[in-house]
Order: sequence, then C-alpha cells, then structure tokens
Amino acid sequence: IKMNDNDVCVGVASVANDDTYLIVVTEKGLVKRCETSYLGDPGKRKMSSYLASLDGNDKVMWVGAVRDETKLCVYTRTEYTEINIEDIPVVSRKAKGKKLIAIPLGSNLIDIKVR
Repeated sequence: IKMNDNDVCVGVASVANDDTYLIVVTEKGLVKRCETSYLGDPGKRKMSSYLASLDGNDKVMWVGAVRDETKLCVYTRTEYTEINIEDIPVVSRKAKGKKLIAIPLGSNLIDIKVR
C-alpha cells in the first residue's frame, strides 16, 4: 500500500464472498454504505480504490464489510448509537457519507461493532 506523507493506516477490513456492503465511518460522524461490487477485482487493476471523499478536517475511522440484516453499534466517550444497516444510504465509492452519528463536543469515537 503506497501512502502519502500525511496518510496513516487505521485498520484492515476483510470482505467475504457473501458480504454485500462496505460501511465507512468518519471521525465527524459521517457514514456511508457502498456495494462491494463497486470495488471490482483488485487482482486485475493492481491498484487501490477510493472508499470516500472527505473534507480536509475529517478522517476515516472505521471500514467494515456487512450484510443487509446487521446493525452498526457506535460508541463514543459519552453515548451509544445503534444504526440499522438499511438506514445507511447506499452511495458510490467516491461520495461523502451522511451525518448519522452525533459526536458531542469534546467526545470522540471509541469503538464500532457490527452485530
């Protein structure tokens, strides 16, 4: 993986054959869902794909592969939010997410789980 000077790897997500969506969550509480088929076959291109467009002051905090019937559980320092996967908008790879998680002033994302 070739990264620019200011880039950091925040984690790795594996995608199973029966996973239908990738979920992207940003530090500012933006969330998006894109179909795994949008990624194509990485073996043919030998290059990475964009997963989201971000504002200059936002960062990707979590990426995970999911199926339709799951929920996203988001923990901040002060709150817990549960989001049904079908309530997350399906958009293209390069699109920005939608504000679905309230991040109170002085708080931040602690953990994200799929159940």
